[in-house]
Amino acid sequence: MVMPTLEQRVRILVHYAWDLRDEGSDDAMIIKQIIDEGVPPDIANAVPGLIDDEIPKLIHDDAARQSVIRQVTTAIESENFDGLREAMLDGIDDERTLHKMYCVLEELLLSDSHEKGTVAAYGLSFLHGRGDWPLIQALSHEDENVRFRAAFALGKMGKAAQNSMDSLKEALNDPDEYVRSAATHALAVIQKEMKPWWKFW
Repeated sequence: MVMPTLEQRVRILVHYAWDLRDEGSDDAMIIKQIIDEGVPPDIANAVPGLIDDEIPKLIHDDAARQSVIRQVTTAIESENFDGLREAMLDGIDDERTLHKMYCVLEELLLSDSHEKGTVAAYGLSFLHGRGDWPLIQALSHEDENVRFRAAFALGKMGKAAQNSMDSLKEALNDPDEYVRSAATHALAVIQKEMKPWWKFW
């Protein structure tokens, strides 16, 4: 089973705890809850401080953050690739907004609408360092359309998706020819971008 990187796991945990704080939990309650859910105590005790470290860096208030998320959702619902890219550029410099965008994209990646899901996958391909994880998971989804859009988006990420290479190699044996083709293309792009420039001579 492919696991998210340590950095991704910490980020997911911090934002999960941040959501609990936004819902009214104090730090003691947050620490207790995440310990009860299996997080080691030394890590759990550090989480509130990690949240506090991020707060001064935020540039959006709640209204601005919600506005960006609405734009992202609208762009996906209208299957507007350019609109999604523009909306994401408005939110990418704020860690909390970035996480909220990630959650929307992760959810809509699995949309029953192949077109909307593909736009969401395209959005995840911009999130280097975090967007690859839901795409890697989606490579094993039961729906071939979801697997295809995941492979397609990992190819868009290039070498930023190098953690997906083992999963993409498995996808070369996918029963769906379009998934196999997308995985083949994604691997070629990733491997090319990982190759040192002098190797092209």
